[in-house]
Amino acid sequence: MIRLNNISKSFGDKLLFKDFSYNFDTGIICITGESGCGKTTLLNIIAGLVAPDEGAVTADGGKLRMVFQEPRLLDWCTVLQNVCIKSDDKIRASELLENLMLQNEENSYPDKLSGGMRQRVAIARALCDNPDILLLDEPFNGLDEATVQTAINVIKENMQGKLVICVSHNLDIVEQIADKIIKL
Repeated sequence: MIRLNNISKSFGDKLLFKDFSYNFDTGIICITGESGCGKTTLLNIIAGLVAPDEGAVTADGGKLRMVFQEPRLLDWCTVLQNVCIKSDDKIRASELLENLMLQNEENSYPDKLSGGMRQRVAIARALCDNPDILLLDEPFNGLDEATVQTAINVIKENMQGKLVICVSHNLDIVEQIADKIIKL
């Protein structure tokens, strides 16, 4: 569980949150809203990448992984090496890549992949060591509709009974994946 207690955050004169509180338990919670409303900033606060101006974030522990809007792969590592960054379980990594339709790319380097393929590698990497909490920031950018559905199924299967917090402006995707929706 992650608890946000009276979070406030602003950038200059722009106030994003004032005394925002929420308890994230289990399931897939989607945060949505218009561009610039603070979705990514809230996710970064949850991840500990950005400090709130006021308030606190508390977590009950557990392994947290994040998929960013851009894949952030290591270009000098193969796809399989990228997926195994936090886990030496090459069998699980290969299974995730197969489930995400990347089984023929294990020995490829990221610069040879499309943007959507790179994003799926980032999803596989985040799932490879069985996290308890998964943070997703617009994780389906660059994916066609069928591939989005495949990625959603892989995430749901691997994160069952755990916590997923997904930021997306795409309401069609939000409706497909969310157990709960927070509109900012």
